[in-house]
Amino acid sequence: MVSTVDISKEIWMRIGQYLPLTDKAAASRVSKAWSEVFRTQMYRSLSLRRRDNNRDDDWSLGRGEDDDDYDDEEDEEAERRRSLKVLMPPKETVYKYRASIQDLKLDFPSPFLNNATIFATPGLKRLLVNSSKNAAETPEALAILDPLLTSPGLKNIEVHGFKLKGVMYILERVQHVESVSFNMCDFTGIEAAFKKAKLDLRIKKLDLRLNQGMGFQDLINWIGHFRHLDTLGLDHPPDNISDDAIIFPEKAPKINMSALSKLTGLNILAVSGPMLWGDQLAKMLKNCPKVTNLSLFNQTLYDDGFLAMAELFPHLTTLNMVGCDRVRVWMIKMILDSCPRMLHLVCPQFDLEYLPNPKAYSYVGPAGMSRNSASAWPCTGLKTLVLQDVTWSSKPSHLKWFMKQIGSLKNLEVFQMQYVDREEEELKAVLPGSVRSTGKDLKVTLKEGHFLRNDLEKTKALKWVLDVWPNMKMFTIMP
Repeated sequence: MVSTVDISKEIWMRIGQYLPLTDKAAASRVSKAWSEVFRTQMYRSLSLRRRDNNRDDDWSLGRGEDDDDYDDEEDEEAERRRSLKVLMPPKETVYKYRASIQDLKLDFPSPFLNNATIFATPGLKRLLVNSSKNAAETPEALAILDPLLTSPGLKNIEVHGFKLKGVMYILERVQHVESVSFNMCDFTGIEAAFKKAKLDLRIKKLDLRLNQGMGFQDLINWIGHFRHLDTLGLDHPPDNISDDAIIFPEKAPKINMSALSKLTGLNILAVSGPMLWGDQLAKMLKNCPKVTNLSLFNQTLYDDGFLAMAELFPHLTTLNMVGCDRVRVWMIKMILDSCPRMLHLVCPQFDLEYLPNPKAYSYVGPAGMSRNSASAWPCTGLKTLVLQDVTWSSKPSHLKWFMKQIGSLKNLEVFQMQYVDREEEELKAVLPGSVRSTGKDLKVTLKEGHFLRNDLEKTKALKWVLDVWPNMKMFTIMP
């Protein structure tokens, strides 16, 4: 365990005001504290970012890649061990133990950038730079970032709030980086600037979060130049779109997606925001036919969007639709019919209300695509199925038919179903085998709702799960 060192409030306030330490004893104590932290090599992430204009700067150390594994509800002691808020370490201390630093977060401009050279070590893998609203993005001002941007071990860079000049300056210096993320940067005119610079970037992963009026069409055209791109994330937040465009998608600005057809190696695509609703989404998908991993976040999925996925993605193995509008059974079945290699499916707001009588009705979908609801789901290789906000009518035949289809997926390893406003007794139709026969077993199963493989093997009331799905690793049915 890493021992933490308390820094007195007096010293903290001095540092917050960028005043030099005149007390030699205090300076020695702080230097010793940092040496202890670096020497343990348990901390990998160094944050030198400002909280806001009215507070002191926030210097903190974290464990790097493991930071995201902690729950938000950790006790204060765990938080204290993980994050040590102290003053800027002396140059000689950082230089001595600099190989430990893998993650660095800082603001631009920042007084700490004067020390940028000592952070630019082969161990630096991830860099986050946040530009303030009125930052002067001149070549002279940006040059202070060079030691960090050109660090040979740098693999991932995240850039926040930069204007076009800053974006181009950074791109010219990170041609060795594999993953780049731009958050709320201005891309207006970037295609022309990119062509002029004649850059040949080897970036494999590009993640873009846009703001209103920041050159969306320019951005799409520019993305087409990334011939080596494997992963693309594109997020246009709904709060930056006009009300008319949200209510009437046909009024949203039309974007030419043809440039994306140049991304012949694109494998993973994540899309969010109403700028890519309906036919816009369909156009985008038609230009990315080789995608195997597709994520759609907060989308209004119209029939043409589902048709595009069903018709154009026979190689799709992963489909994630978290936050999307209500999806009906025939839509999912259409996807599974057309994507025999599907392994992982996450579906939001799953709707069984309109499921026709499986014994007497065949649904005819858009464009005359006939889908017989009574036929079994063909995707026998599916390993993950997550259904959120499931609703169904009062007719038990709907739910029984649906669970029969799920039971035919013998390779399932993860099954999660969150239902909405249903009584426990109604779920007897959901749980097959012995659980349906006794109310006691039913209550045992639903009491916790979430079971891992070990639980399934040891709990008698859950034995039926492994009988139906022998490979099941995580089983969840809960409200």
